[in-house]
Parts: sequence; C-alpha cells; structure tokens
Amino acid sequence: MSTMKSAQTVYYGPSTSIYPSVGSVSSGETVTALWKEGDWTHIEYSVTGTSKKKRGYVRTDTVNITESVSTITVQNYTRYVLTSATTYTGPGSTGYVEAGSVSRGETVIYLGQKINNYAFIEYTITGTSQKKRAYFYADYLTATPITPQLVVGERPSDMNIYGECYFSKNWYYQSDPTLVGQCTWFCWGRALEKCGRSIRFNGDNNAKNWYSNAISGYSSKQPSTVYPMKNAIACFSDSKNGHVVFIEDVVGSTVYYTEANADRNNELSDDDGIVKIASTTDFPSLYGKTLVGYIVL
Repeated sequence: MSTMKSAQTVYYGPSTSIYPSVGSVSSGETVTALWKEGDWTHIEYSVTGTSKKKRGYVRTDTVNITESVSTITVQNYTRYVLTSATTYTGPGSTGYVEAGSVSRGETVIYLGQKINNYAFIEYTITGTSQKKRAYFYADYLTATPITPQLVVGERPSDMNIYGECYFSKNWYYQSDPTLVGQCTWFCWGRALEKCGRSIRFNGDNNAKNWYSNAISGYSSKQPSTVYPMKNAIACFSDSKNGHVVFIEDVVGSTVYYTEANADRNNELSDDDGIVKIASTTDFPSLYGKTLVGYIVL
C-alpha cells in the first residue's frame, strides 16, 4: 500500500483544469497506486465513514508509492452509449461511489482499460467544457453509431406515417387504399422508409403468411428461436390473419417495436407507429400469438 506525502485534491483525470475534483485525500492516508500516466498516478482510496471507495488522479510526486505499478499510455477508442446508465468512480456498481451518468447515443472515449467488465471511459460533462474519466458497464457500449433515443408512446423521429412510403410508394396502398391502417401496410411502409426495402411476396400476403411467402426485398429470414434483432419484421400467426410488427431496436433485454392496427379498427389511428416495448422473454408470445420468425431487412 502507498501513502500520501501531503493532503491532495483527487481529480477525475490527469489535469487540474480539464477535470473536476472527485474528492480529496489526507497527508499520510493509505491509498492503492494503480498505474502512472505522465506525471500523474491513478489511485484508489476509501471514502471516510462509508464502505465505498473512489478512484482518481493525483500528482505522482505527492505519493509514496510502494506497489509495483506500470506507466500506461491510454488508448482513444470512440464508443457510443447503447443504454443510458450511471458511471462509477471504480469498476463496480456496489463498492464504488457514483460518478455521474451518460445517455443513450452519447459519444464517449474508451481509454483501453476494462476491469470486471467495466470500461474506463472519458466523457464531457453536459453544459460544460470539463470532462470526467469513470467506469461504465462495458456491455452498454458499442463501436457503431446508433439511432436517436426511442421514446415510448411517441413515433420515431425518422418516421412520417403520412409520407410517400406509406401512401404513393406503398405496395399495399397501391393495391387497395382501404388497406391503410393494417399492420401489413404499416410494416411494408416502415421497411421502405427506414431500410429502403421493398418486400415482395409469392402468394397470400396476409400477416400470418409473411414469413413463408416473402421472396425478396430483405436480407434474410431467421427462425423464431433467435434473439430479436433491430430492423427486422416479426411475423406472428393465429387462427385468423396473424400480425406483423417492426422491431426498431433491441437494447439489453428490451425490444422497441412499432406497429399498426393493434386496436383492430382497420384504419390509420393516432397510436399507429408509436414506440412500444416488450421484454425479449415476452416478445415471442406478443398478444398471445405465435411468433413464426423474423424477416431481417
């Protein structure tokens, strides 16, 4: 264990101007030196009066280091936040104090250190020019830019349910304008609007037969046993016409989907196209119907 030569402010990163204070340590206090970075050392210390700890940076010349620590050069990998969640001052949600939070879609920098599946990241503090370095659950990060936040009860920002993809360019509307408001009309239009796909069928195009009769305008068909996936149409069967829904995104164990005619009024309604959610466990039996498979766009 190392000890502090003098009382020091601890910072979220290796700078007194870019990063705010995460706390402080006292002269003679015992700390753990984790690594060196330039003229700074990343340390872990106990929070007085609690069972929790914090990690942060102090100048190396203020610490009597007794551990064998390496000097690292942090990496700079751009990552995107999949799920809005809390950041922590150390690699865990129970033993360390909360540092703040990041939001879905936010761009952060992964610094190349991962412990207990918590990634060490750097992000900008909203409304300021300052930054924090903290630990964030690694599975909530992706290297691929993602769509904006989907708001339950609202239509996606990239949806125009009164636009040409649902009317003048919509195969169902062209065939029979009275089909506007049906689940098949909606999913066909959403596939064209979001993914540029025009699905074609051989035979009956009722919802319950979409999976078996779709012949073009998609990337693949996947069986009902696979995990729900983004930008896919889930096809359900029942004793009548079945149902199809459009999967906008899958985040963790939550499926974000849109649909039409859930109210069975067979016309365009205010609730058609709004974002709804279901767990990945419950999704295959949505509305008590049987999931046949996915048409992946």
